Amino acid sequence: MNNDDDKYRLFSIWEVCRITTLSRTSLWRLRKTDSSFPRLVSLTARRKGIRRTELEAWLRARS
Repeated sequence: MNNDDDKYRLFSIWEVCRITTLSRTSLWRLRKTDSSFPRLVSLTARRKGIRRTELEAWLRARS
């Protein structure tokens, strides 16, 4: 995977939970209360994900 492809990578909700160490419930609550949290992108009709670049930017802003 080259850098151009990598910047468009999407993390599944499971991956976001693992990376952020948040539970799914905490993740959904955070989405409701933190307007800076990255928005979800539809992967399929039932699956959602978050863009890698947006998640990394959000994590950097929090540290």
